[in-house]
Amino acid sequence: MRSYEKHSALPDQAAQTTQTSHEEWEMDARGYSRVPELGLISLIDINDVHSHVKILSYPCWVGQKRIERYPNTQDYQLALRLAFTEWGLPERLATDHDRIFYDETSKSPFPTRFHLWLLALGVALQFGRMRRPTDQGMTERSHQTWASQVLQGAVFACYQSIWQALEQRKTFLNEHLPCTSLDQRSPLQAYPQARFARRPYRPEWEADLLDLDQVRTYLVKGHWFRKVSTVGTISIGRQIYQLGYDWRSDRDAELHFDAQANHFVCSTPSGKEKFLPVDWLTKEELMGELAQFQKIPFQFALPFSVNDWRPLFYAQEYPLGRGTTL
Repeated sequence: MRSYEKHSALPDQAAQTTQTSHEEWEMDARGYSRVPELGLISLIDINDVHSHVKILSYPCWVGQKRIERYPNTQDYQLALRLAFTEWGLPERLATDHDRIFYDETSKSPFPTRFHLWLLALGVALQFGRMRRPTDQGMTERSHQTWASQVLQGAVFACYQSIWQALEQRKTFLNEHLPCTSLDQRSPLQAYPQARFARRPYRPEWEADLLDLDQVRTYLVKGHWFRKVSTVGTISIGRQIYQLGYDWRSDRDAELHFDAQANHFVCSTPSGKEKFLPVDWLTKEELMGELAQFQKIPFQFALPFSVNDWRPLFYAQEYPLGRGTTL
């Protein structure tokens, strides 16, 4: 029989009613669409809950003739950075339990790197209920809007053309299309204040905006259970820690986070205790590819491939002259 695995939940934030624009965004990725000449595209859609403003629809390339990959942490970070640059940082982001946002492999989940990145930016991550897509109902409906009004029956010469089509349609939906729920006004006619960022953001500011103390404050609220492996190791936060062979007999380990010392306190029912450093929790780790793009000069070969467009987005948003050439 399999040994019982203890459960613990992430410190969660209760659902709240929004009072103003950019207080809460919803984000979700749509299943792929086959786009002639480009391949398979999965749209990552973001909406403002209060004003109904369409924040962004980002076309994530996932394969040519078949699914080669799924939207990953870097894709979601890029989509949000594009949205943050135009609209500012929201107070919280509502998502489902996709593996990028939530660790479904453990009964005692640790925050994903994406989650920790948001926390450091001061953006709370709010999960919907398990298997309840209606909790992100606005974004589920927007999937149909983007697909029918931009993708369906269209042919795009290159990746740039699909991005431009999505941006043009976003302007129309936000500025001109009457919405029944907004008394036949467009979102920006009903909520003109949504045009202004509550908390401005630029990619070159991100390192300064990240506050690791906010991450540590969150981690203090949680505790985690892990099974000690047959070689005396445990894994948490994508990191493997060596406890020692004498820990194998205990099997069960419980971890708490000590913010003052910046380490996990790992203990067992028999009284063993060990401190595990969290030196991997750095701004560079949370920023991912953006930290590398800001440090290393890069130049693209022509013609641009679909995969080149992600760093190209950063190059367009990040001021030229700081190690970036096109």
